[in-house]
Amino acid sequence: MTVVGSWPPRRGPVLLLLAAGLLSACGPAGATPTDAPDEKTVNPVEYVARNAQCLRAGGARVTQNNPVELAIEPGPGMSGEALRALVADCKAQAGPPPQRRTDRETALRVYQKYLEVRDCLEAEGYQTIEPPSQETFVEQFASGSGEWHPYNGLETQYASQAEQERVEAKCPAWVQ
Repeated sequence: MTVVGSWPPRRGPVLLLLAAGLLSACGPAGATPTDAPDEKTVNPVEYVARNAQCLRAGGARVTQNNPVELAIEPGPGMSGEALRALVADCKAQAGPPPQRRTDRETALRVYQKYLEVRDCLEAEGYQTIEPPSQETFVEQFASGSGEWHPYNGLETQYASQAEQERVEAKCPAWVQ
């Protein structure tokens, strides 16, 4: 789990990236597609949902920006130190974050799935960011830097939380 922001938080929410860049086939780093996932492999969307539930139960204000990114703020009367402790507790309860495979075959499969998700989102009336070329995506995927995802930039387009949930159910962000 990576926390981005300053502690204690200044104005606005603290952005908590729980599984950024992990919307792909999960498995140990460097694994091949034929390797069996270990028992600790989890779906990044489920991992973020578990963290969000824990943070809310602990009194933090949590907004889910997309299926794998949360914005958190201290709840009423909660200090920055209390929020840091809560984040640490929730991280410990959720276990290690998912890992992903970075081989070329997986990257190509993920890219094709992301294009399908993009088509689904556009069919639902959402404007998506133009995808990179296949080769650029594969390079970014392997390095873990700046990988394109069809959900990037949609946070401001949802009319409501219910609409966001409906779209995410119809056009799943999690690629298996």
